[in-house]
Amino acid sequence: MRIIHVLGELKHSGAEMMLKTGAEGCQRSHDLFLISTGAKVGDFSHFLRNAGYEIFHAPFSKSIKHFRDVCKIIRMVNPDVVHLHTERAALLYSMAAALCGKPSVRSIHNEFEFHGFLRFRRILTRAFSRLLGTTQISCSPSVKRMEKRLFYNPTITVDNWANVPTDFLQMIGEANCANNGTLRFISIANESPAKNLKALFDGILLARKEGSDVSLIHCGSVGQELSQISSSSGGSIRVVGTVDNVFEYLSCSDAYVCTSLNEGGPLSLIEAASCGIYCMTTMVGLAERLEPLEAVIIIQPTARSLADAIHKFLLIPSDIRTENAKRLREYTRRRFNARRGAKMFGIIYEKRLRGES
Repeated sequence: MRIIHVLGELKHSGAEMMLKTGAEGCQRSHDLFLISTGAKVGDFSHFLRNAGYEIFHAPFSKSIKHFRDVCKIIRMVNPDVVHLHTERAALLYSMAAALCGKPSVRSIHNEFEFHGFLRFRRILTRAFSRLLGTTQISCSPSVKRMEKRLFYNPTITVDNWANVPTDFLQMIGEANCANNGTLRFISIANESPAKNLKALFDGILLARKEGSDVSLIHCGSVGQELSQISSSSGGSIRVVGTVDNVFEYLSCSDAYVCTSLNEGGPLSLIEAASCGIYCMTTMVGLAERLEPLEAVIIIQPTARSLADAIHKFLLIPSDIRTENAKRLREYTRRRFNARRGAKMFGIIYEKRLRGES
């Protein structure tokens, strides 16, 4: 089966990571293509090429030329299914697929809490996409609920997934991690208002002030304010920027932290859980799927709530933490793996080819 994906600029983010790992689950049965509509192709493009994607570039513009360029690529590739991943111009790409006589599906990767006229526009564009036959897919139960509540948009849910290196447990054993008795926390996110990173950094510092011996490594880009907080933390908060292999840092971590206000289905949460690392997270994205497990601690998006959770975590005996983390790892790897996700999308693609929505 030939699949072409339409994205924006290719970055180190959830959709791109899942396309990379998903290729491993379907490489024997799918020919994979991708259109980047960003101003530039994006820094993550070489990872996707190495995973087996042939990548085309059609920079977005509000013009007929852009529409024609996308249609030209679709006709040249002649895919069985067009898979859309963008919020911007999603209806335009549904129209391009329909004009080329190709069925389309669209993954919705985030909670888009639009209001006013923008919400009205999104209601219309989603309705027209459905009329064009585009099957719309949410990446988590929370995205499905928001799409239904705000945009009256029925969607299918296919949970985000992650692939953990098969030698991850060996990586833990071989990791050269400076410790000195300090418990190491990790957060993975690029700064944006929704990520609420100020509360996360403040929570770590508050927990330390109240006597908990913890430190934080943050993987992802941050602005000047958070950089200054990190610089003045005495080494207790270290920002390492965007990293190619986050599992090297997860192998040195005792717990993962997420203080996001809203998320579609944070891939970093699934990655951490799949590694058997305790997770402290707000109730976003796929957190509700993991909440029943003892190694998942649900917090409010405040520094105070995070500090309280850290104190609680430190009181759990190490042997119980180890057993709880093992159950979390086994459940997450079974429930949120790339092979399972690729299989579910394969079923959806087959239905679209039969003319079913």
